[in-house]
Amino acid sequence: EDSSHMSLFFHLSIFLFWVYYHYYDFYVADYPDERQYPKPCFKCRLRFLTSWNTVFQAIYYFLALLSDLYRGSNRSLVVSARDFVFTSLVCTLGLFIPPVFWTIYAIDRENIYPKIYDATVPVWKNHAAHTAIGVFEIGRA
Repeated sequence: EDSSHMSLFFHLSIFLFWVYYHYYDFYVADYPDERQYPKPCFKCRLRFLTSWNTVFQAIYYFLALLSDLYRGSNRSLVVSARDFVFTSLVCTLGLFIPPVFWTIYAIDRENIYPKIYDATVPVWKNHAAHTAIGVFEIGRA
């Protein structure tokens, strides 16, 4: 019983984190190279693999939350969808993006995350998209 409550709390917390992240990303964050577009600029954000990954993360944690809450006859469908999203997208990208991003960042920062973003995009957002996803996946395992 306690483990199911912990699982529910874990999935709810991370799902709400990704909801806030996407709200902030699409409606609040001020990217200098996107100012000419009206908010929300989905085409601006979804041109990056990292952005797709954060969407997949949110979908996964929503499905995980549903599987924690739903006890009906179709629960196996929700669990199958959750497991498919996790194994095919979330785990793969969640463990791929952090080392690739930070390696390129260390070699040529301007090529992957220009310094101009430092003035307008908070540090937590960068770490959420490029560090926390790996931590979440390791924690999940």
